[in-house]
Amino acid sequence: MQCIRGLLFISNFLFLFVGVIVTGLSCYFWFGNNLEEWYDDSLVKTLMYGTISFAASMTVISFLGCCGALKWSRLILGLYMLLMFLAILAEVCVGIMVVIDYDAAAAKETTEEMMLDSMGKYSSDKGTRNVWDTYQSKMECCGVTN
Repeated sequence: MQCIRGLLFISNFLFLFVGVIVTGLSCYFWFGNNLEEWYDDSLVKTLMYGTISFAASMTVISFLGCCGALKWSRLILGLYMLLMFLAILAEVCVGIMVVIDYDAAAAKETTEEMMLDSMGKYSSDKGTRNVWDTYQSKMECCGVTN
């Protein structure tokens, strides 16, 4: 039993150490260096906030794991297991969202390619010209990317 307790403490202490370092570095790079002035991209902001949130939650969860291993408290270990389950569930949800978003990006790229191909026939094919003219007037746009 002591071996399991020791392994639980050591593994959680390592995660606690890494979580503190990653949280500190992320906060330093984001808030200390004014990265908002350099990057106006919403994806970069989302990734930075996600990194800070993930590292901070990893720190809290691993701290509970260390305390639970030292005190061998059922309450703390139960809370630790619940938070670990929620963290794994969140990772799975994020993974699914990434796959769905990747598929949406691939579909958008394929659609744009098909539209560009049909735009090449605009001047030679009257049917294509009529479809494009109707589409552009309804959508109040001009071309594929506008």
